[in-house]
Amino acid sequence: MSIVVNTQIQFPGTRPKIKVHHVTDTSAKIDTTPFWFDQIEPIDRRKICLPTNYDSVSPIDYQTIDCLSRYRTMESKKSLNFVNDPFQGTVNDSETLVIALNDVVQQCNVNLSFTNGNFKYDDSDYRIACGIADLGSIHSLIASGDNIQTAKFQFRFNLKYDDIVKTNETVQNFILRLLNAIAEIIQCQTQFVRVFSLDKNTSDEISVQFGVTAPQQNDTKIFAENLNKKASGLSQQNNVLSYVIPDNYKYVLEPAVSHLQLQKSDFDPKYNMDYRNYHTEEDQRGNRPYYFPIGWYRHALNVKDKYPNDELWLGMKNSSGEWSVAYHGTRAEAVKDITREGLLNSKTRKDACKQEAINQVGSIAAGNGIYLATHCQGGADMYTTTFQVKNKNGREVRYKTVFQCRVQPDKFTEHDFPVCSGKALRVYDEKAIRPYGILIKEEE
Repeated sequence: MSIVVNTQIQFPGTRPKIKVHHVTDTSAKIDTTPFWFDQIEPIDRRKICLPTNYDSVSPIDYQTIDCLSRYRTMESKKSLNFVNDPFQGTVNDSETLVIALNDVVQQCNVNLSFTNGNFKYDDSDYRIACGIADLGSIHSLIASGDNIQTAKFQFRFNLKYDDIVKTNETVQNFILRLLNAIAEIIQCQTQFVRVFSLDKNTSDEISVQFGVTAPQQNDTKIFAENLNKKASGLSQQNNVLSYVIPDNYKYVLEPAVSHLQLQKSDFDPKYNMDYRNYHTEEDQRGNRPYYFPIGWYRHALNVKDKYPNDELWLGMKNSSGEWSVAYHGTRAEAVKDITREGLLNSKTRKDACKQEAINQVGSIAAGNGIYLATHCQGGADMYTTTFQVKNKNGREVRYKTVFQCRVQPDKFTEHDFPVCSGKALRVYDEKAIRPYGILIKEEE
């Protein structure tokens, strides 16, 4: 069955952005982003002067230049001439930090993107529901997944794949009609619905994988259950959903963030700090011990005005409203293993300290926990990733990264496990974590 292309469908001021890629005779991958998503596109290689030590067959070299050329375009501080303006690859170089972030998000199958736009972190829940994470929500992206899950469906349609993918316009029109129809039937905003792929089953049948996400996980489940209940009667709809083949469709809850977006104002170099030769081991923040990350270099995040309703959380005077310091690892699978399996890698997936947390503070801790450590060394660094760069001399150097965060008082429990030094903090409200620095250390 064919579908008539309707070029008159309207999304006044809010039309989702559809990018079709990896189109084959049997499948097409779709990147659906909200109307406000703006990114710097990959730079034409003809505009880049590659470094003399560039290896054309090296994936690391390719990814480094691709990432840094987009970053430099956003920053407008360095040219795309990597001979005259070489990538330093040192621990205190902001470009090394960008490569670190690219490595971290790739573990989560997420793209690092750059924008000339400007946004705050107080709407991170809304942005991540649209599939776009930022540095205000990166700890949730790496650690839990459970708190930012998407209800994924796969519906079958009585439609011809070849007709839909005939042109870019026909694909986009089909997807836009589908997004609009789903959002209308479950009564949610269109940007909370995303299409991920189209697959050809037979000459007259396709499968469409799509997802629904709300800023609050309970609302995601409500939207999904609502669609489930109505799935059997979709043939009565007066829109593209009338082509859905009746079936007992199910959904799965999975993370589905597509981009981590960086903006020029995300970093604040004047607050960078070199702890490599630091001699003071401890101070106080938020009326709790602050254990300095000795041996690491901190790249400061620009968090001023990113949380406009709170000016006290980042204080240094132990005053009321000040949050304490903790550290968060960056190796996605290892961090998730704390929540899912503990350090013993047992086959029984569990939140390692969940029951102990409930015993301490009651049912408020019954949700999914995010784990941080009071210590960087012997704590969060046990759950960090290493990444490799090639510096300006062509030497390959390995670094590891940790997030330095503030944690809101009375939103966590303390545990001896699973760290070697200090305490583990199990935070039961992800909004109670605010990253304010990214630590980098050369791997020996």
